[in-house]
Amino acid sequence: CVEYTRSTFAQLTGLPVNLIDAKFLIESADWEANTRALIIPGGRDLPYQRDLEPHATDRIRRWVQEAGGVYIGICAGAYFACKELA
Repeated sequence: CVEYTRSTFAQLTGLPVNLIDAKFLIESADWEANTRALIIPGGRDLPYQRDLEPHATDRIRRWVQEAGGVYIGICAGAYFACKELA
């Protein structure tokens, strides 16, 4: 799923789509300045929370809300972006 998501967005946009991990989102000093969109695919809702809370989640939230970053959540990636689920 991850590779298919990466290749699909690369074909659709004509832009490079890099695979990153939680460590990159937490530790990279400037990913926000060099990212057009952050795509989180499906299949890992609870592991996303485990791996990204709270540091990466806070950075992603600030990037979207304050800097106008684009977040694309697919399936579990959309659940991950929710404030709460009913």
